[in-house]
Amino acid sequence: MKGIIDDIHKTIDNKNHWKNVVKEISKYCNGNNGGGASLIPLEGNMIEWRYGSNDDKKADLLYYSHWREKSPMLDYVNRNINKDLFCLDDSFLSDDDINHHPFYQEFLKEFGVKRVHQILFKIEQGDRFILSVQSPWDDLDVNPKQINKKLREITPYIKNYLSIAFKFNSMNNTKKIFESLLEDMVCGIVFLNESNKIVHANKKMIDMQKYGLFIKNDVIVMPDNQSHYKFKLFLKQVEENPGKNFFKFYGKDGNLLSVRIIYFPEISQSIKNSDSTINKVVIFSPEFVSDNTENILKEFFLSPSQAKISCMLANGISIKEAAVKMNISEGTARQMVKEVFVRLGINSQNKLISFVKNISFMS
Repeated sequence: MKGIIDDIHKTIDNKNHWKNVVKEISKYCNGNNGGGASLIPLEGNMIEWRYGSNDDKKADLLYYSHWREKSPMLDYVNRNINKDLFCLDDSFLSDDDINHHPFYQEFLKEFGVKRVHQILFKIEQGDRFILSVQSPWDDLDVNPKQINKKLREITPYIKNYLSIAFKFNSMNNTKKIFESLLEDMVCGIVFLNESNKIVHANKKMIDMQKYGLFIKNDVIVMPDNQSHYKFKLFLKQVEENPGKNFFKFYGKDGNLLSVRIIYFPEISQSIKNSDSTINKVVIFSPEFVSDNTENILKEFFLSPSQAKISCMLANGISIKEAAVKMNISEGTARQMVKEVFVRLGINSQNKLISFVKNISFMS
């Protein structure tokens, strides 16, 4: 049985290995190379977790399309569905019953199996399965007690490893979702180790080069000496005071950016000497609205001039400065802003700035 347990362990990160496991279980329980075995999930949305020892794909198709609800053991399964563990077999049927039952004659016989032995169990997550072993059709010396005993021996290992596999699968899916979100973020995000060397950076960091931010020899290089010194100082200070983790700087094109550093002291203290251990996360975020924001604001029925002055205000330009840049009077500029308030249902300049920045962030 040790070989089977080792094989079950392999299913944690490769559930398709169950194809081999059920074949080994069939051989172990039946004591020969005939017969079959299958792992059957009872939850309707988990068909991908059904594995049978028969390589003929028609077996699964027939089972789910027609025969699933026609097993003579279905009533026993339904009556004991909430039990953590329950053994059952078809010994209540005589050979004559089997010779006249469609489930056996039209389904199981086609795949060379007859007598059925099952164990119903529930894994840690609450999902229910049946482990089923079918004896060879021509086996005249089937020993249900011996088969059920072997099923009871092996099922605890299956329960345990299936529970672990479900956790692993969930973590894997979460990791993929997180990685996808990370790459789609509009901010540049960098993960650093304890030595402040880069462990991972998202694709947006490539765009940050236009602001003078570069990655060289696994280290972040800022646009100028002053901002570079300030950044290195904050990396050190955040370890002593995690709340002091935010500052702003100007990129090489004169645009304002912010930097936020998130420090994980508990990781730093528990895991040492690992170049891949994440110690800090650095987020670089433009403090100005994107070039596309003006066009998006026009979709809110703002005129080109109204969209332009709204973006200027969001970029920290005063109404007076905006009037000069747009070659209009300050009074005209203020009246334009009031019209924007009415059009957007906003009653303050701060709310307008916040609205425009949110639009820019999402674009």
